[in-house]
Amino acid sequence: MEYPQVNHLYKYCAYNTNSLSVLINKKIWAAKPESLNDPFDCKIKFIPEINPEAFIKYLKRTGISTGNLQEDYKIFSEFLQNEPEKIISKFGIFSMSQINDNILMWSHYSNQHKGFCICFVRKNDNLLGDITKTQPVEYDCNYPKVYPLDDNGNYDPSCFTKMLFTKAKDWEYEKEWRLVYDEGDKELPLSADISSIIFGLKMAEGHKATIRKILADQPDIKYQQAIGVEYQFRLKIIDL
Repeated sequence: MEYPQVNHLYKYCAYNTNSLSVLINKKIWAAKPESLNDPFDCKIKFIPEINPEAFIKYLKRTGISTGNLQEDYKIFSEFLQNEPEKIISKFGIFSMSQINDNILMWSHYSNQHKGFCICFVRKNDNLLGDITKTQPVEYDCNYPKVYPLDDNGNYDPSCFTKMLFTKAKDWEYEKEWRLVYDEGDKELPLSADISSIIFGLKMAEGHKATIRKILADQPDIKYQQAIGVEYQFRLKIIDL
């Protein structure tokens, strides 16, 4: 398994029917890119680096040349600018984090620390351990360059990966990982076991009790609590 040091991934949740559904029905929501909170997300306009020799091989192999090399290059460049986003728009994304104690993420995604955090187990035999399905996001100040053709003129679909897993440097604190499905805007089966639930700093005791009841038939799940560290702007996660 790649990134063996990352054996858990975390989902910050507000306390609501959607998040409780993950626990009750063992299903997750795969969101379409258009619903994500970053307006640049999955909308990268590529700066393509195209090897002229590889491009000629591509034209010969596909037989789509207009007979004008400059026009062919323009058409291919326009394809790279527009078509990937159309394809990506159908995908489903389930976002998680490598960390469980970020104050901003508890504020933004867990209703100002009133929600909870689900800890999923990442291992070889589930989708979270499959690097072709679940990968860490890369962060950059600029759009990534792409090399859409290999030396033999074959189209390299990794540009789609760059669209799905590249975000602005501003988001780096999230240490996000993404599980990507071919289709979004739907509920899908839970892809990994839950090892623990972390209650937010300001979560209501009644909400904690409800979650314990929901998971009463799963005694192996641990319960933890986020608490403030004295004299520091920091959270600590303790076992209950």
